[in-house]
Amino acid sequence: MVSYLLEHKNSAEANPKCQYDVVSSESLRIDSAGSVNLLVAALTYLLYPDDAIARAQLAYEYARLHDPEKPMAAVFATANPAVFESSLPGAFTERKNILAETFTF
Repeated sequence: MVSYLLEHKNSAEANPKCQYDVVSSESLRIDSAGSVNLLVAALTYLLYPDDAIARAQLAYEYARLHDPEKPMAAVFATANPAVFESSLPGAFTERKNILAETFTF
């Protein structure tokens, strides 16, 4: 139903006097928020920097928010430890040791 209303909102048949904005239970899920997924991936990477899956997840979530047109092959190539950190913001990589110490239990 929600997808129908959103599609109709952008169609020629939509009534300009009506509002078609809706809030679905799916849109309220925190695990569907890209910013939350990026934060979780960054924290996981800080805890497990040698884990290839943690690097790949962080590369994916960062690219999904900041470079959505980037081909997936290029995204996961950056999960390679040799080039991984060059694809992330400098402020994050410069402070990763301090951040990792903060979140280490």
